[in-house]
Amino acid sequence: MYTDLAMLLLEPSCGMISLAKSRIEIVFSTLGVISTVLEEGMKEKLAMTRGISDHCPISLSSSNFDWGPKPFRSIDSWTSHPGFSQMIEKSWNSFYVKGFWGFKCKEKLKLLRQKLKQWNKEEFGNIDSQLEEAMKKVDFVDFKCENQDLTEDDMLKRKEGFVDLWQCLRKKESLWRQKSRATWGTWIDDPAQVKKIVMDHFSSQFSSQPQLRPSLQHLQFNKLSDMDRGMLEAEFTIEEIREVVSSCASDKALGPDGFNFHFIKSIWETIEGDIINFLNEFHQNGRLVCGLNVSYITLVPKKKNPTTLQEYRPITMVGCLYKILAKILSNRLKKVIGKIINSSQSAFLEGRQLVDGVLALNELVHYLKMKKKKGLLFKADFEKAFDSVNWNYLDSMHFNMGFGDKWRSWMKECLSSASFSILVNGSPTPEFKMQRGLRQGDPLSPYLFLIVAEGLHALLYEAERKNLLEGVDINENLSISHLQFADDTVLIRDASLKSIRAFKFLLRWFEIVSGLKINFGKSILYGINTEERWLSMATSTLNSKHGNMPFIYLGLPIGDDPHKISFWNPVVEKFQSKLAAWKGRLLSFRGHVTLLTSVLSALPLFYFSLCKVLKGVLADLVKIQKNFLWGGSDSCNNIAWVNWGRVCLNKSKGGLSIPNLALRNSTLLGKWWCKFYDDDENGKLWEKIIVSKYYEGAPIDSITNIVHSILSPLWKDILSIGRDDERASACFIDGDGSKTRFWKDVWQGNSPLMADFPRLFNLTRSKNLLVADLKQPNTDGWAFQWRMPPFGRELDELRVLENILKKVFIPYDRADQVTWKHNLVGYSTKHAYRFLEISSSCLDKSYCKIIWSPFTPSKVSIFAWRLFLNRLPTKDNLIIHGVDLASNSNCVLCGDYIEDLNHIFATCCCSQNVWKWVCCWWGVPFIPIANAPLLIIELCSLMDARKSWNCWALSILTTAWTIWYFINGIVFNKLNWEENNIYGLIQAKTFCWIKGKSKSAVFSFGDWC
Repeated sequence: MYTDLAMLLLEPSCGMISLAKSRIEIVFSTLGVISTVLEEGMKEKLAMTRGISDHCPISLSSSNFDWGPKPFRSIDSWTSHPGFSQMIEKSWNSFYVKGFWGFKCKEKLKLLRQKLKQWNKEEFGNIDSQLEEAMKKVDFVDFKCENQDLTEDDMLKRKEGFVDLWQCLRKKESLWRQKSRATWGTWIDDPAQVKKIVMDHFSSQFSSQPQLRPSLQHLQFNKLSDMDRGMLEAEFTIEEIREVVSSCASDKALGPDGFNFHFIKSIWETIEGDIINFLNEFHQNGRLVCGLNVSYITLVPKKKNPTTLQEYRPITMVGCLYKILAKILSNRLKKVIGKIINSSQSAFLEGRQLVDGVLALNELVHYLKMKKKKGLLFKADFEKAFDSVNWNYLDSMHFNMGFGDKWRSWMKECLSSASFSILVNGSPTPEFKMQRGLRQGDPLSPYLFLIVAEGLHALLYEAERKNLLEGVDINENLSISHLQFADDTVLIRDASLKSIRAFKFLLRWFEIVSGLKINFGKSILYGINTEERWLSMATSTLNSKHGNMPFIYLGLPIGDDPHKISFWNPVVEKFQSKLAAWKGRLLSFRGHVTLLTSVLSALPLFYFSLCKVLKGVLADLVKIQKNFLWGGSDSCNNIAWVNWGRVCLNKSKGGLSIPNLALRNSTLLGKWWCKFYDDDENGKLWEKIIVSKYYEGAPIDSITNIVHSILSPLWKDILSIGRDDERASACFIDGDGSKTRFWKDVWQGNSPLMADFPRLFNLTRSKNLLVADLKQPNTDGWAFQWRMPPFGRELDELRVLENILKKVFIPYDRADQVTWKHNLVGYSTKHAYRFLEISSSCLDKSYCKIIWSPFTPSKVSIFAWRLFLNRLPTKDNLIIHGVDLASNSNCVLCGDYIEDLNHIFATCCCSQNVWKWVCCWWGVPFIPIANAPLLIIELCSLMDARKSWNCWALSILTTAWTIWYFINGIVFNKLNWEENNIYGLIQAKTFCWIKGKSKSAVFSFGDWC
């Protein structure tokens, strides 16, 4: 690599090269970049000013193409300006616009954009110029510091400049964060030409040619009830509107109006009345004014290094007015659509998940292999599925499924009024109308596509009914022909050429009806128990690809054995790629914790939701996590300062809340137990397959009596995880008794009847009888079955039981419902995880309250966590861990005593001076205590008021953090222990952190000091 690099020596334009404020004056880069810099005479501009950092950053830039004007974008930091709300209210109420309410809202937002541009220039100010002025103040004092000692006035100016700079950088960071939400295009030579090519491509993709299409009116569909139809078309309520606005993510990408929901929420009281009038107007006339439903398309690559426009996915960013309307309509549709969508679809529906389809397909493959039946799996590839939906077909499906006329007219208007502009490197193309398709990014689109896909189900069902096709028969009552997850469709067929030709014809017919085209060239045919020669002939008939088992469906393996290590290789490889050593070196310890907590713990979720992780694989994953947290690698292990079990504890118990992978796996698999009992009007397909394969009409635990060799690996794993714990934690709400075990389930009281009446349970003939089996209809009697007549204490238990059962009423009009006694709302992996987590804590709750106090930033909290556990790399701890210190083990501040935790933070004369100053600053007495954690606890207890306590706790932890920061600076960067610098840093840091965390903090830096 070094052979391609050149070296460039920079002038020290940002101050002296010192160890205290170190700067690398040599830049390595490619020869091409170096030559460009020299040609343009930019060498002196490479080194930037230091700002709040202790480094001088290097800035390299190239000439930019002019892609055209950039659209307006609201800035989140505007809302923190003191005069923002008053300006918005005054401006909004002063705008006078005539016309429909939709037109008024659209035009008012347009006028508001102009007002905001003016206000931003005159009042808010240019962030870059403010930043430059603040940097000049800090730089002036820094240069002066290099030549002479600073006066108290200079120190105060530096602190004030530092605070101004910090606040400007927070505004800049907020702006960068907003910009990071955008997806920028690739670098191309001719901006005008590429804009035209992109626009022509996508305008063609969303255009439609008039043609006659057959309908599916003669097929059978589930239909909406009158009650559901009325709910969909009911008046919009204020509560419904407010709930939608509050639920919209504040930082999502902005549409053409330029306003995100952080901005909308901040001005909601001002604009609420106009928005409600617009929505009521739409409810009455079902029309959207021109320009209100314009959206931007941003192009997201489908794969790495895309080379054609076909390899980009068009994602839509809609305006805020339309988004509010679409969210209201989609929330209503979401409540009823599960009642009319068949059980083979598992996308976007409440109670159905991605893993449901994967489990169902794996069980089907296992069934075919176990029974040695021949079968075919056809993984269909729809070409541009969302983009090619025919609107007339969608409307006919609405009619077929019983939607009302008003709802249908609303859907037509939401689709037909849409128009696009495509963002090319941040600049929009001219608008063009949409003539077909569903916009990816429109809240309505996922649910509308379910209705589209229901037509394919109806076609396949009709073909099976007329014996044109045969699916896989599990038993007399269950035949499976297809599985659908949005546009991911798998057809399951018997292995015959008749089926091949029939479903090819049906897919072609569905294309003509709906506009959804099957790309047979990318579709894949898999055979089970079929000969290679026959399968090759079948793929030739379909003009499709020939695939081999196992294969990936919805990101998970189909037909593979989870008990093999190779099954888990993708999970391990993802962990390793995400936790590459170079990424670890670029992140702080706080960054390591954040990545482990948020991103990495989500990587194996799909696998963990379906399969029991192997012990060896789990050990490998935990090792990768440990090495990443503590900075180790496969070749060398850094010191693991805290036991991994403690690290995984909840923050309230003294840990870092990094998920324990074993517990996460158990809780995710345990969810299947409660899902098994949840009612779904159309039934859960995976449950139907399980029941048909292994048992019918019996309670779930009867599977344990079946020989394990006939169970699929996946279902065997689900049964093995927490069978007794999860079932014992289940609580059954009274129903018809058809799913509740009389003796073993919790349905009367807080424990199973077998625990309350052990003698009777031992005497009963069948211990797995259901409540419905024992209850005599239309009487108060119960048909107990005893091995012998009860007597003695057994009779006493029977009398008590009969008294309990006299009060029992069996509602035969509803099925049993199951909940979880640790959270009566229902089973959740979150509550189950907390229940299974180790109950013991490694830190007292009072310590944890201080460590994670509201105003304390994460890096200081993590430092405090290690301090309270005595796991900081002090010299005595390093010696304990076998580190050979080149210097002596005495304190670097006073040099008189061994450097340990208590000395550094409690008894050292230098640190005590800092503590005394902090106490004097806050006006509280200093209490000398020789134990560092107890000193912090005692100091924090001196403040009672809640808001003041949060600020005081932050000041205490920041003081300890600053002491540690300067000790490390002395050891590694040859810093000097200057108490004035320490005091100034504590005040500046605490002020900036409080202002960043609390919106109600209105005091100035002068007030704070």
